[in-house]
Amino acid sequence: MAETGFFDSDSTVVLRLTGHYDTGDAANPHRAGLLQGWPYVVVEDGPDLVALYMPVGTEIAVADLRDRGREVSPLVHGEHPSLAFRRGEKLRLKNPGSRHSVWLHWSAAEERRFLGWYVNMEATWERTRIGFDTTDLALDLIVEPDRRWTLKDDAELDKLTRLGVFTDEERERIRSEAMWVISRIESGSAPFDESWLGWTPPVVGTAPRVPAEWDLVPGAAVTHFTGRSPGEVDPAYRTA
Repeated sequence: MAETGFFDSDSTVVLRLTGHYDTGDAANPHRAGLLQGWPYVVVEDGPDLVALYMPVGTEIAVADLRDRGREVSPLVHGEHPSLAFRRGEKLRLKNPGSRHSVWLHWSAAEERRFLGWYVNMEATWERTRIGFDTTDLALDLIVEPDRRWTLKDDAELDKLTRLGVFTDEERERIRSEAMWVISRIESGSAPFDESWLGWTPPVVGTAPRVPAEWDLVPGAAVTHFTGRSPGEVDPAYRTA
């Protein structure tokens, strides 16, 4: 990290996502404590914008904070099971203070074709010594290159609210953020314009990786949107 408190361009950072999940099991529907570590290459880090790059093949680490002895297989960027357009190169843009980030995707093929935007509703980012922490807020938007948009996982947001992860008021705050983003999409405001479409990624020799003990850095035992510990919703959750 530079003396300014911002991360240097081309350095590797880890964006950690604390999560709550609907298990689909009626007898035990809620689970907390799965932590994902997304390693990125820094493109830009400043007071108004954080831009992070993830090449295809990057491994996203997963740790079970409720059972640290359990091995959890990493996710691999480029192998998304259902959304084909999310299998290409990814640039992630975050305006500090916002409750969403915008992902731009390009095909991994030689022509590097722009595939669209993906908007992830998430808590504001908290800085750590290895990167940033946030909490996924379930709701997402899929945006085609012509700016046609689709709301994703609204039902999942409702489920998590029923499970007590979010209050009704918090759910409406999440939806309000999504509606504000939709207004930006429909007006063609940045970054839903051509401002980043000509961007080319830095040359990366090897895919970024999470450092050792990435999951032990303080900050993971709280959900950054609500300020509540996962254990306040899931009594089985333990931090160690």
